[in-house]
Amino acid sequence: MIQTTEGADKTSSIGPQWPPQEASFDRIKGIYNLGVVASSDGLSDIADHVNTLAHEVVDSNLSPVTRVSVRAVVVSELVRERITRLNGLLESVMPLDGAGSEFDGTSIIYLGHNHTDRQSHPDDMKKSIGLVKEAMKRPISSYSSIISRAQQGGFEIKELPLGMRMSNVQIQDQMVNLYSRFGWNRDDVLNILSNKDNIIAVAYCGDEIVSAGIAETNRVTFGDGHVLRMSEITEAATKDGFGSKGLYSAVSAELFMALDRRSAKNDIFGGKIDVAFGELNGLAPGVLNNAISQGRKFTWDIAQYNEGQEKGYLPQHVPIDGHNRQTPFSDLFPAFITRRGIKQFVGRCQS
Repeated sequence: MIQTTEGADKTSSIGPQWPPQEASFDRIKGIYNLGVVASSDGLSDIADHVNTLAHEVVDSNLSPVTRVSVRAVVVSELVRERITRLNGLLESVMPLDGAGSEFDGTSIIYLGHNHTDRQSHPDDMKKSIGLVKEAMKRPISSYSSIISRAQQGGFEIKELPLGMRMSNVQIQDQMVNLYSRFGWNRDDVLNILSNKDNIIAVAYCGDEIVSAGIAETNRVTFGDGHVLRMSEITEAATKDGFGSKGLYSAVSAELFMALDRRSAKNDIFGGKIDVAFGELNGLAPGVLNNAISQGRKFTWDIAQYNEGQEKGYLPQHVPIDGHNRQTPFSDLFPAFITRRGIKQFVGRCQS
C-alpha cells in the first residue's frame, strides 16, 4: 500500500526515503536507503519495484498517481554494465566522484515512469535541450565574481541564521510575501524558516528582501552504514522588477559558501556535504546558465556519454511557474556539484 505524504511534501524537495510513498503533484517518490547497490540482483530488485509501481499504480488508472520517481546510490560500473536491463526506466545518472572517498565510484540514479497522459511535449523538449546546450558553452565563474556583481548593483547578499529567521517578524513578512507566488501560505513559509536543516540566503535592497533561495540539506543513512549528505538548491524567488540583476546567481552562490563553511566544521549532520544539486526547469535559460557558471554539471551531459541510454532529464516532474509550456508539468534537468567542486567554486582550494 502506498502511504500519502502530501502535506509533508508540499515544501520539501527531497521527499520520502524508502519505501516509495505518494507525494505531491500526483507522484510516487522514494530514495532507496537500504544500502549502496553493488550487485546486479540488487539493481534488478529496485527496477522490479519501480516496474511494479508503474504497472499496478501509474498505468492502472485506479488512482490519481501518474508518475513514479525513485533514486538509489549504485556502483557506477554496475550501471554501465546493466544499463540495458533497466527497461527504459533510467532517467538520469549523477556520478558522486569528488564527494569523498566513501562514494567514489558510485552514482545517484533516477528511475522513473510516467502515465501516457503525462508526457513531454516535443516542442518544449526541443527548446529545453537547445537551452541546455547553450548553457554548457558558458565559462565557470567564481563565488567572488558573482557576489561582486550583485554588490556593485547596490545589493547585499547574506545568509539568514536560524535565530534571525525565527525572531524577526519583518523578515518573516517579507519572505511570506516573496514566496506567495508558489501558493504557499504563512504556515508553509514559517515551516521552511524554522527548519534548522534549511540554509537560506537572501539579497537585500536596502532593508527589503528582494530575492531568496534555499539549500534543503538532508542525509540518507543506509542500512550498510553509509551516510550520504546532500543538499538541493531549490525554491528561488525574486521580486518582480529585480530580475536580470544577477541576484539568483548571487543568492545560490552564497548557499554554496554556507555549505562549505558548515562542511569545514563537520556541521552537516555531523560531517561534510557530499553533493549539492538542483532539478532545473528546462525552459528557464537564466537558471540553466547559472548552474554552469557555478561549476555544476548536467545529468543530460552524462547521458550523452552513455549514448542516450538514459534520458538525462526528469520528464514532467513538477510544475514550475514563470515560463510558458504546453503541458501541465515541467521537464527538469538535474545539475549537480560534489564536495570537491564546491570548494573549488568558493575558492577554498586550487584544484
